[in-house]
Amino acid sequence: MRVLRLAIHGLGVAAALFVGCSRSSEPAAKTPESVVVESESPTAEAPGPTVLAAVRVDQRSTFITLDGSPAFGEQAWDMAYPFSSGVAMVIANAGELRKDDGRDFAVGGLYRLIDAEGKEVSDRDYPSIVHAREGVVSVRGMMGQHLERLDGTQVGKDFEEVGNVREGRVVAVGMADGEPSLGWLDTSTGKWVVSWPRGEFKQLCRFFDGLACAQNAEGQCGWYTPDGTVAIPVRYDACGNFHDGVAWAGLPGAHVGVIEKTGRFVVEQKYDEITDASEERMFVKVGERWGLLDTTGRVILEPQFFAVRSFSEGWASVLREGGGGTTYIDREGAVVLELEFRALDFHFDRAIYFDNDTDKAGFIDRTGAPVIPATFDTVHNFGDVAVDNPPAPLDWTR
Repeated sequence: MRVLRLAIHGLGVAAALFVGCSRSSEPAAKTPESVVVESESPTAEAPGPTVLAAVRVDQRSTFITLDGSPAFGEQAWDMAYPFSSGVAMVIANAGELRKDDGRDFAVGGLYRLIDAEGKEVSDRDYPSIVHAREGVVSVRGMMGQHLERLDGTQVGKDFEEVGNVREGRVVAVGMADGEPSLGWLDTSTGKWVVSWPRGEFKQLCRFFDGLACAQNAEGQCGWYTPDGTVAIPVRYDACGNFHDGVAWAGLPGAHVGVIEKTGRFVVEQKYDEITDASEERMFVKVGERWGLLDTTGRVILEPQFFAVRSFSEGWASVLREGGGGTTYIDREGAVVLELEFRALDFHFDRAIYFDNDTDKAGFIDRTGAPVIPATFDTVHNFGDVAVDNPPAPLDWTR
């Protein structure tokens, strides 16, 4: 059984139900090739996006702009997370700060939401916020979890667990028709779209590209639509998330290939692993090396890389075996930049990099030059505050 094999390390049973069903990170939202920080054009133009990054240094977290300036003056919190749909979660008066998988998280404290000007969205201190996406806040309290709108109105009832919101749907564990169930909720109403008795499905995934993968008790996978109907029957032994109209999948006893939304294979099942598509490109693994395809199956690069990351703004960072630095390739596989240090994906022409001596993080531009010095203990990608900006994974797919 190949599906989800990396998903459940260190997680409880309930937590394992909400993993994204993919070995790779969520592909980045498409952004402009170049973002101008300031414009002196005399012509009236629509304002550009507000682009900020959450950073942490010396036990305090805040937000910075593309030139590294503080976004909200001297405002800082014990913890700050990336903006999503116009709001960001911050934590004050945390009882304890810990690290998990390279990321900081807080134990206790006062959970709040701020807007793009750094102002609190409401006067309320939440007991614990699991996430805030698409205008919906998942709140954990003494009786479990529930969904709220930004004005504090509760959506639906309390549930045992609620996952991450995507495309108006969220995975939940709770009571349906008088028995413990697992299913998807409509985030606008808090009501079940579809649910099954606990034990019938091992795992449900988030929606991507209008479909979500589900794994039944026997370990077989299929995909569902947002109204809960079957889009692709449950018969696969491995499954990924749909992006750019395709997903990786494998039938029992086979390797993995790529399917379209009818379930038809457009890339034959001959690879050991495949990443989710990003910018119409997919990395494929044969043995211990990764190569590159487009979503039609055209081979762009034969397997040769030790580790890879998803494409973002036209480039992907890859690692070669034995090298301590980072190589960037474009969508046709050409090398466009080589660095002697670790660096991640580009977002608004900025990429996180790590100083070889201190392991502190900063940001480089497209030439590889550090434009924001590596002085931070923790950083998140730059993102448009109005859209969803998931935390960046800190490692490559190996």
